Amino acid sequence: MRRDEWKYVALLAGLIFAVVALELFGPKPVDWTESYVRDDARPYGARILYELLPALFPEVPVTPVERPPYLVFRDSTRVGTNYLFLTSVFAPDPAETESLLAFVERGNGVFVAAHEVKGPFADTLRLETTRRFGAILPADPGERDTVAVGFTASTLSDAAYRYRAGVARAYFSRFDTLRAVVLGEDSAGEVNFLRFDRGRGAVLVHALPLVFTNASLLDGENAEYAFAALSHLPVRPVLWDGYLKPGRTEARTPLRFVLRDPSLRQAYYLALVTVLLFIFFHARRRQRVIPVIPPLENTTLEFVETVGRLYLDHGDHANLADKRITYFLDYVRRRLRLPTNRLDEALIGQVSERSGVPLDEVRALFDAIAEARAPSKRSAETLLRLSARLDAFYEQSQR
Repeated sequence: MRRDEWKYVALLAGLIFAVVALELFGPKPVDWTESYVRDDARPYGARILYELLPALFPEVPVTPVERPPYLVFRDSTRVGTNYLFLTSVFAPDPAETESLLAFVERGNGVFVAAHEVKGPFADTLRLETTRRFGAILPADPGERDTVAVGFTASTLSDAAYRYRAGVARAYFSRFDTLRAVVLGEDSAGEVNFLRFDRGRGAVLVHALPLVFTNASLLDGENAEYAFAALSHLPVRPVLWDGYLKPGRTEARTPLRFVLRDPSLRQAYYLALVTVLLFIFFHARRRQRVIPVIPPLENTTLEFVETVGRLYLDHGDHANLADKRITYFLDYVRRRLRLPTNRLDEALIGQVSERSGVPLDEVRALFDAIAEARAPSKRSAETLLRLSARLDAFYEQSQR
């Protein structure tokens, strides 16, 4: 590496060190992703609720379930159990809805807290969920950004539980008033908590799942509201749903884990950019132009033609004829595998047989050779006849 390149390396190393230090010691942004996962300590995780459930349901087990609820619902021997669902959208398919209601009718309880309740389950209960996007104006201007929620057994007053408007925006805009029991509402009079009695069990549906998350449970006395809502379930074994959660269909790969964490994601992208820059500049330094080397020309034919013209111009017909005869006899020895010490009738027949040239033409060729070797016949015409016979033989020969 040249001396003047060290300053660029030092500059790049300093930038990397500054970014890493900023990520390590700088303030971390709050992740407000709604996960509702039992071991998630983020604001909208459910770690606090899951850890406090044994206090709400003493002396009974609280069991997490990481498999599809349908597999639990179809177990006809399970009776006297509470199944707790905490998610953003609750929309079981027809088979799951049928098995869920049969599970309830056998004497079990199902508690569903979700912003949206859709699909066959909502159609069966004649339930419609609406999310409010406008502001709710409270009586007290100082509480403009909050919504008061409570239970129908009590009066919504200043002592009601107050949540940020973004937490308490959903409500049930339609439900079967003949079968549903209203358990809770907000300060605008919108219903957000219902119970449906079916068979020997009940389905409780709550429209505000965020009131059960970590951030809400740590907000003043609001934890009392969440546990009061859950207290509508009888004290018996609890199944915690860990399957129907937001983002459950995401690929659980090491790269997904890296990309979900802001610090790891930035470090990953920084490493990719650094590697690409290294490859780019290193390739430019190492790359050299490969010269185009033309292939060597085959000058054999030009050489032969030049030598032939030299002999022809000097009138040395005998020497040129001897060279062509010598080349032909070498061809007979190498290609046809025949001895050439005697140019007799037997050799003529063997040459014709092995080369595939008619016997008459081979005999005429040998006659031309004999004529060209005669001292009195070495003329330009004799050389031309010999060349014509030789060229015709080479064209017809199969060897």
